[in-house]
Amino acid sequence: MQKNIRLILSLQGMLWFVMAFIQWQKFGNPAIAILLAVDGLGFLALAFLYSWRKIFRFATLFYLLVNLALTITDQMGLADYLVLALNAIIILLVLADLRVASTAANKKGG
Repeated sequence: MQKNIRLILSLQGMLWFVMAFIQWQKFGNPAIAILLAVDGLGFLALAFLYSWRKIFRFATLFYLLVNLALTITDQMGLADYLVLALNAIIILLVLADLRVASTAANKKGG
C-alpha cells in the first residue's frame, strides 16, 4: 500500500509542476507559478519520506487535509476537481495504512 501512496503523491507533485508551468507560460504570473511549484515539491518530499517513519505518514495526512481545504475554498475548475479526487484517494489510503500499522502494532504488543 505504501508504494501506491508514494506513487500517487509523486504523480500529484508532478501535476503541480505542470500546473505551475502552465500558469507561468499562459498567464505570465511567476508568483503563482512558484507557489504551485513549491506545493509540488511538498508532495514529492512527502512521497520520498513517507515510508521512513510514522511521523511522515501523519505529516502527509496533515498536508493533504490542508491542501484539500485550500482546493475547496478556491474557484473550482477541472484541475481543482482532479486535485480534489487525488487528495481524497490519498487521504483514504493513508488512513487505511495508518490503521493497518496500528493493528499490526497492537497484535505484536499484545
